[in-house]
Amino acid sequence: MLRRIHSFALIASLAAVACATSEAVDEGAGDAAATGGGTGIAGSGGLSGGGFPGKVDGGGGGPTGSGGGSGGVSCSAEVCNGRDDDCDGKADNGVCSPGCTGQEYLEHGYSFCSTTKELSDAAADCISQKMRLTRPNDAAENDWLRQTATGMGLGALWLGATDWTTEGDWSFPDGAQVWTGGQNGSVVGGVYTNWAQKHPTGSGSNDCMQMNAAGEWSEVSCKQSVAYVCEDY
Repeated sequence: MLRRIHSFALIASLAAVACATSEAVDEGAGDAAATGGGTGIAGSGGLSGGGFPGKVDGGGGGPTGSGGGSGGVSCSAEVCNGRDDDCDGKADNGVCSPGCTGQEYLEHGYSFCSTTKELSDAAADCISQKMRLTRPNDAAENDWLRQTATGMGLGALWLGATDWTTEGDWSFPDGAQVWTGGQNGSVVGGVYTNWAQKHPTGSGSNDCMQMNAAGEWSEVSCKQSVAYVCEDY
């Protein structure tokens, strides 16, 4: 009888130890799930990497982390757009030309340049900034360009289109054609235009597009020296 009592006590003791061990394992797993397992600034763990909702630390060990989801900070080559693209703590660090200021609109980078140049020199400077002379795609972008430039004290601006290859056929630097047929012509493919009255003039000596202080487009001599806007497109 005494031996049977001792057996029951031993079984009860072993069961208590197993239960305690199981609880410890479960508790540790719960802690790991709650912390997400990382110490990055905004790592890439997050929800899809097993992280806990609302936590900043995800699954990585650096600015972009290395495990799990896609919620990290994305760093890329610096562009003149008013943003710190390369994550060095400085916006537009060394990439804007002298006299140019970076801006951003709908995830496009722009460089507004107050130094006046002829069109060919302005276009070359945009290329040096890894951009092109700007191409307004709709009325909202055109208005934003004009308002931003006016706020910087800039008057007339070079836009990117010219008709110096074929008179009357206006194209932007990326090859996108916007107009054909001179003053009595028409838009190409239904794209946006904002010509001033009596423009384009159809004059063979005026091959470049300029935005005036009202935001309208004019056909002028490429030898004029005005401010300009570059765009990353």
